[in-house]
Amino acid sequence: SLILVPREDFNIIEAELTSKFKCKYRENHFFCGKSAFKSLPKISFKVDKGKWLEILPEYYSMQYKGEYFIYLQPSDKYNMWIFGDIMFHHYHVIFDGERKRVGFVKKD
Repeated sequence: SLILVPREDFNIIEAELTSKFKCKYRENHFFCGKSAFKSLPKISFKVDKGKWLEILPEYYSMQYKGEYFIYLQPSDKYNMWIFGDIMFHHYHVIFDGERKRVGFVKKD
């Protein structure tokens, strides 16, 4: 599944991807050229007490049949980031329901 992004954050990302990287948004995906694809930035989130969760370009983008696209989609329904299953490919995700928290550990 895609990474759902709150509309306000998505608009900022969209402006950056379309102006700086010349990506186009269509069919619920950003499509980018090969040169842009290789220079995409990491996305970092401050998650707790100075700890950061990094989403590297290879986590949120993909090349398929000569197309380069990004797994980000706007969400008007939720005012939160929903990472989707692509995070499970790169992180072990630990759910602690008792303490109401989630942990991420890189699979490297």
